[in-house]
Amino acid sequence: MTDTPAKDGPHYESANEAIADEGSHTGLADAIAAQGGMASAERNFTAPNKGGENVDWDRLEYVSDEIVVLKDPMSARAADLRRLAQKLAVQWFLGDEVRCALSIISADRGEGRTTVATNLACVFAQAGARTLLIDADLYNPTVHRNLGVEEVSQEMAGNPVPTSLRNLFALSCSKDLGLDHDLFMRSTMSMLIETHKKNFDLILVDTNAASISDDYLFAALSTGGAVVATREGVTKVKSAARMLNRCEDAGVRIVGGTMLKK
Repeated sequence: MTDTPAKDGPHYESANEAIADEGSHTGLADAIAAQGGMASAERNFTAPNKGGENVDWDRLEYVSDEIVVLKDPMSARAADLRRLAQKLAVQWFLGDEVRCALSIISADRGEGRTTVATNLACVFAQAGARTLLIDADLYNPTVHRNLGVEEVSQEMAGNPVPTSLRNLFALSCSKDLGLDHDLFMRSTMSMLIETHKKNFDLILVDTNAASISDDYLFAALSTGGAVVATREGVTKVKSAARMLNRCEDAGVRIVGGTMLKK
């Protein structure tokens, strides 16, 4: 099953054509929808000779299989994630109040925050948006490993590094030295977003589990909104409800959510 452009909107032959249409309020969403039709021809991991100007095929083999929008783009999971990305494009990033950043949160470990964050980042990058994915999980950072990016040296700490996708960059906060966890999230995340939004269209923030610390809440406050990741058979209702109540009390807007299979 593939996504198709909205019937009421303009039709685009490619993602690049859609994202280039600055006059279209839903250009980014249309570009994401166009990926569904192009997936078999341009995103086929087993056929690196097809398409490829947006992808470094030599590095893509090191990308985690969990990034299904790259590794299995015609799957139902990839289609679900593209639909979520379309919703976020229209309702958050390109809504009445244009925003540039969004956090990905979950109640406990193993619920798929990083999986959702990396897949969404890849979808937006493929759609032509210059995207920065910040790994703000200071306890168990895995974004770079999932994207097949080499470990960041201390000299590069705090600087975005390129990935196998032309428009996608990753930044690991775990390498920032001398920062306490709570202090970092309270004082630095907003500054980090403010600094990098000048060079990026979208910024996604992968956070720690809510059960580990309140860092996720400080990150979400810095972005203003969050997407909730849950996993079938893993997410506990009470833990998720506790996290959502804390977000509501703090003024964090829950923009959307997705449930991953086991």
